[in-house]
Amino acid sequence: MGHPHASTIGYWKTMLTDAALTAYRLLDVAIPDVDEPVLGQRFGLMWELVIHSLADRERCREAAADKPALPFVENLIDVVTGGLKAPVSAQTRRALSG
Repeated sequence: MGHPHASTIGYWKTMLTDAALTAYRLLDVAIPDVDEPVLGQRFGLMWELVIHSLADRERCREAAADKPALPFVENLIDVVTGGLKAPVSAQTRRALSG
């Protein structure tokens, strides 16, 4: 999804299991101010961020075993929630209408 030629916009429509599609539909209802295609792209970006963040965390876990643990998962949830719920900027709205 991070590749410049890949699109996260329709990802939820074609690449997800039933459970993920259910999650997307629930988000669509819970965040009515963020319409398609923005929510679709944000949903794809959320998956990419979560998967890569958790993978990076696992790779680094042994090296960081002696350091105090920060609330990583809790903070990741905060970041994803904020990203999904953020208001759509005027710049993005202009680009979509464009």
